[in-house]
Amino acid sequence: MPTTRDVQIAISAADVLRRNGLRFGGRLNPRVRDLVPDLLRVVETEDLLQPAIAYREWQVAAAEGTVMRLANGARIEGAPRLVEQLADATSMLAVAGTLGPRLDAHVSRLFAERQPMRALVLEEIGILAVAKLGDAIRDLLDEEAKARGQECSSPMSPGETGFAMATQPTVVALAGGEEIGITLSASGAMMPVKSLSMVLGVGEDMPRWAAWQICAGCAARERCRYRLVPQDEAVT
Repeated sequence: MPTTRDVQIAISAADVLRRNGLRFGGRLNPRVRDLVPDLLRVVETEDLLQPAIAYREWQVAAAEGTVMRLANGARIEGAPRLVEQLADATSMLAVAGTLGPRLDAHVSRLFAERQPMRALVLEEIGILAVAKLGDAIRDLLDEEAKARGQECSSPMSPGETGFAMATQPTVVALAGGEEIGITLSASGAMMPVKSLSMVLGVGEDMPRWAAWQICAGCAARERCRYRLVPQDEAVT
């Protein structure tokens, strides 16, 4: 089951300052602008990001209704969007990734030390790092598929519209998430917190879409500070 810790995540101050999560009332607090470079140095010097990826490819046996059946007998249920988008896939990649526990532990320590502004900015850096990890995963798997003359679809994650959160334990298990230290709570939440899971289809002419299209179909889009709109991102 492939795993790798050779993952490069580059985050600039400009990347962080563009984040909607740091803007309140549409404005950026000047203190935040001053804290970002300092906290990025902390991330680097204290090695707070320890990215790791686990993934495995499974042959698709059938995709019908709300169920994706794999050749090994596993079933991903409650996933009508997965079935719709990956109906023509010959195989499916289950992926789990994590940044490790250090950044979250540092955020908790800052809150305990009554430094909420630093904690909130560091948390935002972590959220951005998870997104960058997702980008790195897509690049890695696209490259591997192209080397075999195939394509990957855009990724889908448990919790998105049409892909039930209850499927997360199955996806993480199929990916081999335990090999990189990922565990799940009773509710299916991943630990470490800065982790992700996703599924991609593999085959010919796989569908691709932009992240904002996922946001457009989300029931929480009107109240989400992180929602994307068409100009935010091209098709990935």
